[in-house]
Amino acid sequence: MNRFILAIAILIPLATVIFVTTMKSNRDDEGSQPGSQVVDSNVDDDQEVEKHFTVEITGDNFDQMVKQSEQPVVLDFWAPWCGPCMMLGPHLEEIAEDYQGLAVVGKINVEEQKELQNLYEATSIPLILVLKDGEIVTQFVGYDNETTGKIRETLDGMVKP
Repeated sequence: MNRFILAIAILIPLATVIFVTTMKSNRDDEGSQPGSQVVDSNVDDDQEVEKHFTVEITGDNFDQMVKQSEQPVVLDFWAPWCGPCMMLGPHLEEIAEDYQGLAVVGKINVEEQKELQNLYEATSIPLILVLKDGEIVTQFVGYDNETTGKIRETLDGMVKP
């Protein structure tokens, strides 16, 4: 039983890392813009295409997407090698979809966006910041079963669905 649990604990984060890396590689190959949806021309019309509702935040779009946003912003500081970051990712996609038009959910890859990592002193990841009018309202470090509920509670207090 312990070997089974250990195998699952290792394989799930590993599979998530491979999936996210593949998706990012495919998006980069397609030349898509951050936050845009990649449509696979090889997918049949009746097959469901995975949609991404989070936005990749970079130094180029940071002011527009974060500082100038009239909506609350959830920032996820993450890295492809971070197991807890990979486990949190799908939950943030759900939050981004649920709060579409009400809040911005952005992801900052700390490996690629060192200046943004330094700006927010993101030394431990995953680091989730919730901002309003460019100012930090609350933050969460790490990932556990309560993290997404806390993010939703915070957003619920800031937006009117």
